[in-house]
Amino acid sequence: MEKLLISRLQPLETKMLKKILSNPKRLFVCVSLIVLYGIYSGYKLPISMYPATSKPSVNLWVPYGTYSAKKFRADFGSQIEAQLEKISNNQTKIDEIDAYYREESAFYEIEFAWGTAYDMALKEVELVAASISSQLPREIADMMGVWQRNSNSGFFAASLYSSEIGIRKLYSIIHPILKPELDKIKDAENARIWNPEKYSLNIKLLPEKLAQYNIFPKTIRAQIRAALDSFSGSNIKIGAKGQRFQIQSSIENLEELKRMNIVINDKIFIQLSDLAIINYGKDLHRERSFKTNGLNSLILFANPKSGANIKTMSEDIMKVLRDKKHLLPKSLKTKLIVDPSEAIKSSVLSLSKDVLVATLMAVLVLYLFIGGFKNIATAAIEIPLSMVISFIAMGMIDMNLNLISLGGLALAAGMNVDASVVVLENIFKHKEVWNKLNKPLDRFQQRLQLVYEAVSEVALPVILSISTTLIVFIPMAFTSDLTNAVLGDLARAVIFSHAISGLVALVIVPAVRVVILNSQKEQKAPLDKPFTKFEQHYENLLTVLIKKRFKKFFAICIPFTLLGITGFTIFPHLPKEVIGKPGSDWIYMYVNAYDTQSARHMDNILQEVEKKALATLDPKQVDYTWLEMHNRNGGQIMFKMLQRKNLDAAKLKLKELFTNTANRNYYISTWNPAQLPLPEEKHFLVTITGSGEELYQTASRLKAFLNEDGTYQRIKVNPANNSQYSYTFKPDPIRWNILQRAGSDLSLSDIADISQLSQEPSKLGDLEVNNEQVSIEMSLRDERYTQIKFLENYPLKIQNKVIPLKALGQFESVKTISSTHVRDGQEQVTLSAFLDDENNNWEVLAKKMANKIKNNLDTIITSDQVSLEIQYPQKELKSSLNQLAQSLILSIGLIFFLLWMQFQSVKQVSIIMMTIPLGISGVLIALYVFNSYLSLNSALGIILLNGITVNNSILLTEVTNELRKKGLRGLDLILSATKKRLRPILITSLTTILGMFPVALGLGDGGKILQPLGIAVCFGLIFATGMTLFVVPILLYQKEKSLNITENIGQPLILNEQDTTAQSEYLS
Repeated sequence: MEKLLISRLQPLETKMLKKILSNPKRLFVCVSLIVLYGIYSGYKLPISMYPATSKPSVNLWVPYGTYSAKKFRADFGSQIEAQLEKISNNQTKIDEIDAYYREESAFYEIEFAWGTAYDMALKEVELVAASISSQLPREIADMMGVWQRNSNSGFFAASLYSSEIGIRKLYSIIHPILKPELDKIKDAENARIWNPEKYSLNIKLLPEKLAQYNIFPKTIRAQIRAALDSFSGSNIKIGAKGQRFQIQSSIENLEELKRMNIVINDKIFIQLSDLAIINYGKDLHRERSFKTNGLNSLILFANPKSGANIKTMSEDIMKVLRDKKHLLPKSLKTKLIVDPSEAIKSSVLSLSKDVLVATLMAVLVLYLFIGGFKNIATAAIEIPLSMVISFIAMGMIDMNLNLISLGGLALAAGMNVDASVVVLENIFKHKEVWNKLNKPLDRFQQRLQLVYEAVSEVALPVILSISTTLIVFIPMAFTSDLTNAVLGDLARAVIFSHAISGLVALVIVPAVRVVILNSQKEQKAPLDKPFTKFEQHYENLLTVLIKKRFKKFFAICIPFTLLGITGFTIFPHLPKEVIGKPGSDWIYMYVNAYDTQSARHMDNILQEVEKKALATLDPKQVDYTWLEMHNRNGGQIMFKMLQRKNLDAAKLKLKELFTNTANRNYYISTWNPAQLPLPEEKHFLVTITGSGEELYQTASRLKAFLNEDGTYQRIKVNPANNSQYSYTFKPDPIRWNILQRAGSDLSLSDIADISQLSQEPSKLGDLEVNNEQVSIEMSLRDERYTQIKFLENYPLKIQNKVIPLKALGQFESVKTISSTHVRDGQEQVTLSAFLDDENNNWEVLAKKMANKIKNNLDTIITSDQVSLEIQYPQKELKSSLNQLAQSLILSIGLIFFLLWMQFQSVKQVSIIMMTIPLGISGVLIALYVFNSYLSLNSALGIILLNGITVNNSILLTEVTNELRKKGLRGLDLILSATKKRLRPILITSLTTILGMFPVALGLGDGGKILQPLGIAVCFGLIFATGMTLFVVPILLYQKEKSLNITENIGQPLILNEQDTTAQSEYLS
């Protein structure tokens, strides 16, 4: 088979390679044009922090209106869940559907599979919502909402303020100028200016007037909405031109709204102003507010579309602000609060420096081992050429420059010179032979012949080495979900760059040598003398080991023993994570307050927390703070640190200062505006299934058990705290029947509507007031009817008599379940626990906690109808690592098949592949020693290392076979083979190791993301190479010895003229 492969390759080389090398100038012109196009392609590549991943999550929100949660779930809930499940198909596969039935609304979370198009996922849910809305009451259908939960964790925020102009007036000036341009930003889901002092129209109904005219809010609501409706018809021909037929709304300004007649019983007309107080003023229900360094301001806020480029979005917003600056007030000040583009630029620039350092490291190795400017340039040219030409391929498949793809290029930078080094080394060897034979190299054809012979000799090993490196990525094509989303760009970058490096090594490098080759002796490298001494010591040590007894046993046992020891002792204790997190200079604090009475109260709490935090932290370390109140029960404070090195100490101080209490809950963490949106990293997960009060009592007991144990610092129950009292109204059947027979329009939904309008306004539409679109909201005059005595005495007119509501039924407090979580038709509660110390081995702790719970089940579970299941908390990580394990096994099989096709010897292939367990052991030891993580990156490093480490064995085995054909046998054969390939092995290994060294250090903003990959490849290869230089030669010697041909060493060899002259060189 080997002869067959060579015989087929030789004609191809003769026709193609020699023809290409015969005209170097034409080749250089073509390559120059390709390089220019590659530079242009690289310039056009979009830049982002991470690859453009696609895992849509769509939310559907349905308010109950006047329905109870129980009735809505019974009448519509199961139907909605069933219709959502029907969405799942080959194009829009659904992973999970979670339904939450809360006190006032139903909420559905639809998680789609990785790779599903965002727009298709949203469209499918919108179609279901449209279908459902036709079956729901209008007041519910009109309020339904469908939106895509943003997969980007970052956002853009800038504060806009003026010392001379008030916020409201400032908004009225800048909003018309900026809004049209902000709406054009294609990567933004929405880009808007938030005005905390926005005005609204509030229609405050007067309960006594409603009772007087026996009218209910639903009637007024329906008539106002109808009056606000406008419609568009077709074109009407008027003379020569057509005009669009429009039906205007009957209310177009505030005065018309006040004068609007409400029709009662088809005959009575009452003006709206007689039934309600109509106020135009600040929206009192607008609870959200922002402060920068304690000052109120407008906020220019934008969040990206799912899958969009957040860096491009931020840059487009900044361009809008610059372009419109001349139209804005001169006193306007802008302060960037969150700009993700800066974080992305910093991280990408940092890793780009790593790529440059990797290139320089590779050049340094070439200089030390090869020497001579021409020699270094010839080999090093492979790095920039392969990288630049890769940009063309990356652009063709819509890749972008991100931390992952740049990590692939950094990894490839060290690997890419391997093929050039092998080619150059062989050209030098052939040149030495030609010099000994006194063959001239003055003529072009002579140089061409030498280079061609040298390249032809190593072409197959070079192709085989590159193939074994690239073939490990074939299984990656069959991975899915998170694995492909995170590692796909890295794999593609390595494939493109390394494959192109093979073409450069076999075509461009030889062409350069054809041009510059001469008869002069090659310049000695700086490490020639030290390397000669190292070579001698290595040969002596190898000779001693080969002559030892039981060498075969040790050579075979060492790799597998190491693999077994590291697999059983180190692997289970390595902490696991999906991917490293980028560095950050933001501290994020979320404050929950359960005892607040109003938005103002919550705002005061946040300001007190901010003041206390700043008093504790060093003022010189905090650049500025940003406070955002979400609602009356929660808000966040963000601290922008001046220097990242102070962040961990500051975060620890805040955690010590703010501890959770019964009424306060604090969550303090770091945050990066451009970090990869990944599934929440839970450290412990329990699913409790059942129904009724027992289900939630079990969850409560389990939470108390975990709190008492103290292993986990943060525990979250979903749904949370379901046991609470509801104030219920039970209608009296007899009185209600009398009421219906009397012709009253009163319904139970009217009573619920009255209660809702006492606290939450109902949005009716929009109206233009003072050249500004404001929302129209309807509510009761005040919030008295949220109090029991007022609600019970709400006036109702029955047969010309006004009676209190309590006369029609009975009020009482009843313990109820406020929220229900349904998955796959089964009611359940999930409990998630989290560790603050990310360096803790959460897997080991989770196993210990699982055993504790199992030993205390009797005290935790409250009923036989309730079941408790402890689940793996990071199922996506587990699935990804399982896929990579399968890829590892498949890649080993592919390498074996490829090597067997070349060598046709199971023994030789087994010897070559002995480096694989050495590489895996080296990675595990390195990750353990450097306290790193077993992540998707480091797992990929293990797979990649399989392809890299066998290359050294291939070089040794290939030259051993070559020298055997020359007549060498036994110990001389092995020592000559190792001596001939020791320099290329060390060069190729060192270029890869030093190329990944900057990544292994994890420096810079994005350093932590790829650090496990750098550690895996860098230190794993050090270990594997060191062991390979002894294990493989020993096994090759044993194979040679087993052939029982060592007795032929002393016999005369039949050599050709060239071999006779060069024999001493081979034997030296």
